[in-house]
Amino acid sequence: MFFYNNATGAAGSGELRADGNYHHLMDFPAGQFGKWTHVVSVYRQLFFYNRATGAASSGRIDALGQYHHLMDFPAGQFGKWTDVVHVHGRLFFYDRDSGAAGSGQLDAAGDYHHLVDFPVGQFGDWSDIVGARDLLFFYNVSERAGASGRLEPDGKYHHFNHIPNIGAWTDVVSLDRRLFFYDGFTFAGGTGMLDGAGNYSNAKYIPPGGLGHFQGRFSHVVSSSNTRLFFYCRQVEGYSESGKINSGGDYAFLRSFPAGQFGQWSHITETEYVPLPGPDPHPVG
Repeated sequence: MFFYNNATGAAGSGELRADGNYHHLMDFPAGQFGKWTHVVSVYRQLFFYNRATGAASSGRIDALGQYHHLMDFPAGQFGKWTDVVHVHGRLFFYDRDSGAAGSGQLDAAGDYHHLVDFPVGQFGDWSDIVGARDLLFFYNVSERAGASGRLEPDGKYHHFNHIPNIGAWTDVVSLDRRLFFYDGFTFAGGTGMLDGAGNYSNAKYIPPGGLGHFQGRFSHVVSSSNTRLFFYCRQVEGYSESGKINSGGDYAFLRSFPAGQFGQWSHITETEYVPLPGPDPHPVG
């Protein structure tokens, strides 16, 4: 896992283990990282992006948690995007204000290769977008509805389904093709599943209080290794919890971490490579 504070430029790395315990690896001092609005993991690579400037950067986290800088991309190279999402080795860029989007990928050296531009209005108004293996899942909290589609190896998008009646959630997280939903107002949760054709089915509802011990709003919900979840509350000195979801969508609480164990972070993302069934990402070139 990679933790980043965009106010200080500090960061940290660690692992969420199978039993839900956290193993810390590295600390990176204030100022080591620039000011970024988005931090996206592409397996063990990291893509940093600043929406205000259009600049970006890439790097890699090794097995010991050390960071290796790869490439810098100058201001203006990337447009204005509200969302940047990892989809099976590719990056999907989306602007909620215009409905435009784009796709591309990082090569092993961290260089970016642009694939496809999608025009203004092609995509609707979505509050959350997550990658679910080679699929994209779109969600609109106001309409309580979603949509699914596939990002192809060449970066083109193939739309599948409109999905009504999902419920009202503040956060959506993917664990392979399983989806986890969290409501930061009621502290309830839910799980669902996408099949290879983008069809959605509800799995389980987790009532308020069923996620763990914390009766407050988590600021971050992050998946790890496609089976585990990490919940973090920035407002309560980094109080955190972990849990897991099985193949049937059942949730189990694992561990809690007291306030103060984790610092103040604006962004948290996983950095673990987990081989998945299905086509491997195509190499660039």
